[in-house]
Amino acid sequence: MPLQKKILCIGDSHTAGFPQFDPNFGGLPESSYEFWLEVSLQEEYPEYSVELDNEGICGEFSTDIYHRLLAIPNLRKYICVLFWGGANDLGMGRRAEQIWKTIDLALQYCNSEGVPVFIFTIPPMNISGLQKHLLKLNEMIHANLATNVIDVYPSLERNGRLDSQFGIGDGVHLSIKGYKTVAGVAFDSLKKFLPDILF
Repeated sequence: MPLQKKILCIGDSHTAGFPQFDPNFGGLPESSYEFWLEVSLQEEYPEYSVELDNEGICGEFSTDIYHRLLAIPNLRKYICVLFWGGANDLGMGRRAEQIWKTIDLALQYCNSEGVPVFIFTIPPMNISGLQKHLLKLNEMIHANLATNVIDVYPSLERNGRLDSQFGIGDGVHLSIKGYKTVAGVAFDSLKKFLPDILF
């Protein structure tokens, strides 16, 4: 039997797989980055059964995601945490500095539990007036984390906007192709880290 390994994916609608998938209500699993990332991990590490727990909830702020993270029982059963939040905060006018403080709390908590955490950057969002704040938050993520950043922004962006081939038309949420692209970026980041954990 392959050895089982679990990864916690926690965040907002981008983690959940909106609009075609929700971890609580179902839908098309292909409309989540977890589906594609799990496929890639199984192909790369066939001796392991790698399971990704999708803990995405639509509409949540980074503070909501952080508090849910604190309530996860036995966090140490996961080999790592993938944290993706901040888009809804930005949409409601919350400052990048405030959002980063919440993300940093999540980072500190995972570190205190001895569980590596990876932070996603915020993807492009075609909302007027949001771009400079989004870029500032992404810059803060990079500035404070030398490693363990899953930088999805460049792969989804075209001329400062969400590339239409990766979106569903609302300027925020991703298509199946978008989620598959996110999974590819995440896989490249995790590949550098997983051999030290798995072997």
